[in-house]
Amino acid sequence: PRGVSTARNRGASEARGDWLAFCDDDDLWAPDKLARQLAAARDGDRPWAYGGAVHVSLDLRVLSVKLPPPPSELVAALPGWSVMPGGSSNAIVRRDAFDEVGGWDDSLVNLADWDLWARLARRAPPASSRRPLVGYRIHPGNASADTGLILREARALEKRYGAPVDRGKLHHYLAWVYLRSGRRRPAVGHLARAATSGELTGVAGTVAALARRRVAGWIPALEPRESREASAWRLEAEAWISRLREAEPAPA
Repeated sequence: PRGVSTARNRGASEARGDWLAFCDDDDLWAPDKLARQLAAARDGDRPWAYGGAVHVSLDLRVLSVKLPPPPSELVAALPGWSVMPGGSSNAIVRRDAFDEVGGWDDSLVNLADWDLWARLARRAPPASSRRPLVGYRIHPGNASADTGLILREARALEKRYGAPVDRGKLHHYLAWVYLRSGRRRPAVGHLARAATSGELTGVAGTVAALARRRVAGWIPALEPRESREASAWRLEAEAWISRLREAEPAPA
């Protein structure tokens, strides 16, 4: 028990393939995840690749979809912000690139993936597969629920890269962490900090979404519709997740 980054590095040292992929124990992979990402990486001659993700509940119900940004957008956001959907369970990395950048930093927990993507992006841009390939499970035990640790690690990344973390997006994300756990008061505090840090559009969207959800509880027809692409993603993800749901015992 020496931390997630140490465990991942140990796994990488034991692996014998030319490519490495990591899956946290509460996350899910589509059956064709590796094949699609390998094809994208090889087609573009890129040393790492990623796909899209969906958020799922403990009982494996699709909650929301996370369309992947284009590689240029992901690279441009780093190191100030990570827009990788699905976190550590998403990307595949060629072994030589992983070794060259130094692997996972064992001093980091929540933002270890963000840090690894930043170092890989400095070496070469990634490839992407625009498919829902990862199921990121949302539950109270998520490591990302430790908001204090996230803020401390964000400060460490600022010192490391000499570049400011996007505080508006970070506090907006932390607000959603609290909202998912039903803790509204600290969520409001992070929304306020996000707004004062320049994330006005994102905060306005969140407030509007929360208002729509409340109204939709009274008038279901007012629930906002997903985009056509997001709806197609939900159906595609549900097709492979439902098979896992049938095979997995119910959560205690």
